[in-house]
Amino acid sequence: MFDSRLTGQKLLHILSLLGCSAAAMAASDSGRIEEIVVTAEKRETSLMETPAAVSAFDTDTLHAAVTRDINEVGMLTPTLIVNQELVSKIFVRGVGTENLTSGGDPGVALNIDGQYVARTSAANFDLYDVERVELLRGPQGTLYGRNATGGAINIVTRAPTAEFGGDVQAEYGSYHHYRLGATLNAPLVEDKLLARVSGFTSQRDGYTRNEAPGKDLDDQDLDAARLRLRYLPMETLTVDLIADFSDADNRQAPFKILESTPSLFELPPYNGYDPVDRRAVAHDTEDVMSQKQHSAVLQVNWDTGSSTLTSITGYRDTDFYSLFDGDSTNGYFQNFYDDSEFDQFSQELRLASNSTTPLEWLVGLYYFHDDGTSRVFIDLPAFGFDIDHRADMKTEAYAAFGQATYSLTEQLRLTFGLRYSDEQRDALQVSDFGFGNVQTQDMSRDDDAWTPKFGVEYSLDADTLLYANLTKGFKSGGFVFNGYQPSYAPEKVWVLDGGVKAKLMDGRMQASLSTFYYDYTDMQVSVFEQFVGTIKNAADATIYGVEAEVVARPLEGFDINAAVSLLHTEYDEFVTQDPTQPSVPSVNLAGNELPRAPTFAATLGMAYTQAFFDIGSIVYRVDYRYQDSSYFNAFNRSRSEQPALNLLDARRMLLRSYYELGEHKALESLLTSFGAYLRRQKDLGYHLDLNLSLVRFTRKLLETRPGNKKVLEKLREQIMATEQVAEKAWLLEKVGGLLV
Repeated sequence: MFDSRLTGQKLLHILSLLGCSAAAMAASDSGRIEEIVVTAEKRETSLMETPAAVSAFDTDTLHAAVTRDINEVGMLTPTLIVNQELVSKIFVRGVGTENLTSGGDPGVALNIDGQYVARTSAANFDLYDVERVELLRGPQGTLYGRNATGGAINIVTRAPTAEFGGDVQAEYGSYHHYRLGATLNAPLVEDKLLARVSGFTSQRDGYTRNEAPGKDLDDQDLDAARLRLRYLPMETLTVDLIADFSDADNRQAPFKILESTPSLFELPPYNGYDPVDRRAVAHDTEDVMSQKQHSAVLQVNWDTGSSTLTSITGYRDTDFYSLFDGDSTNGYFQNFYDDSEFDQFSQELRLASNSTTPLEWLVGLYYFHDDGTSRVFIDLPAFGFDIDHRADMKTEAYAAFGQATYSLTEQLRLTFGLRYSDEQRDALQVSDFGFGNVQTQDMSRDDDAWTPKFGVEYSLDADTLLYANLTKGFKSGGFVFNGYQPSYAPEKVWVLDGGVKAKLMDGRMQASLSTFYYDYTDMQVSVFEQFVGTIKNAADATIYGVEAEVVARPLEGFDINAAVSLLHTEYDEFVTQDPTQPSVPSVNLAGNELPRAPTFAATLGMAYTQAFFDIGSIVYRVDYRYQDSSYFNAFNRSRSEQPALNLLDARRMLLRSYYELGEHKALESLLTSFGAYLRRQKDLGYHLDLNLSLVRFTRKLLETRPGNKKVLEKLREQIMATEQVAEKAWLLEKVGGLLV
């Protein structure tokens, strides 16, 4: 099956405001690919010198690939899969979470500006005004701790700078999609207090047709804003305050029964209707999903000379509400409600060495508190009763950790790290099953874990690094808030991984290869037993594979990024009930593949850049992802199989340079005219991805104001000589207007 995801029949322009190089990958004048600095090991290191399986995407790459959220990062790395199923379910190398209720935790830790985000409903973070996204593959039990058995995603938002500037962005596309955003950067007190504020709104009609009265489903209605303040009281002290909010009010992707035979609610006496088309439903209940978040993070970094002291204090509150049509027909038979409110607070203290001695070390303490309420309400008018589950939950977690690397020689280094985690979780659930059947369940868990890391790295030369690590991951136990069910215990995994990283072609290519082997015990799996869905520690599993990544600039102006993932997953033991065979006591799913774990996946991106007068550069970019077939549950049946798929993005972008604010009425007129030109192109059926900067622009255009005829005449000569025929007539018309 080929599923093209061309963002429109012809993507005309993206007018960049990012002040980045014209290339999709940053490079210096010599053509060498610049290093990306990451914080995967809780300190700044070069990506190619970090002895771990890490993928990193900076502002330039995210913008060039039009990557708007975590889900779309999957177009750049094949090991990442994000599914939206009430909440965002993130999987790396087949490891994630299946618990949709608030009583569970993710398997891939999401960290935004150093703050761990506990709720899975908040996972698909929008990447507006983001400096960098890091994907750490494999368990991060030593430095990141709990709930990072699959890996970790670090999102670093853009910090304020000492220059005054900003941008305005506008985007329009099919399904009446539009996205408007703006950023303003300003020094409030010279060299002391800097500020950056950004915000956007994104709207889109639904992808899924609803044949019952009501609007189409799977749409978008999102508003968000962020304020960053940086205080520099002295050269050695930096204080950052980051506050943000987001408000999403969507009609969620609907629940649809895909059985080949009619469902219960399509048969008499219900006689409900469900369209055959997989992209259509007939829901009498309007599926909705609302989520509001507020967050504040305070970062303090103090360079004492021999070491750096870091403090990260974070607070986040998340309100989530979901309603979906549980019978998936046009009849009022069954509906599901999920309503939760949670607040979290975290504090991390770290002390890291700065010295250039053979011993490099880091120690830290961590505290996490999370509490809130959850309600799962099941409306069953077809059966004459309702089910109502209400729960209160609180989590207290503590950890102490350290990691040290010792250089035996200039080439050989050894690493040892260790973390101790302790957490107490309490929950009180009251379940009303109707007809006076009310049950109260008081649950508690007290778990701890030691998660070590053993590592070795060897530098063959200045451009080639070999590494190997043995690590342990720990994922919290939890609760399932949809009935009278026992809690489940933590899962643990040991992972042996190794790889090589190399800079080739005189710095024009960066390549990495990693291999890994997972040994899972007490894996938390989703089961359906006694007619109830729950989570149990019912499985052991083995995972192994190979990954390769390449970033290259073989020719000036031509950039390539490619990645391949080969993955083998299987349950060593998994005994459970088969809901399709209620008469069979149990089945063993040993040998079956893990859900959401395609055997083969690959991504490829190519970009070609050419100069566009003295204005900037035009970039033509294509991104492609292939993903082998995979399953959505452990039974590996064809009806729960995702067939192999192909995704393709293509776009043409006009990247312009930044410049300072100034008096440029002619420029404003030019931009207004250009916007009208693009709107006319929209009427021809083109998808537009428009990105206008009114704050910084190209020097050449700022010079083209009425009265500067010499510059305008020179620019007209350049337009006449260009091969960009599609824009020539329009540009000549606009420059001629300025000459009048």
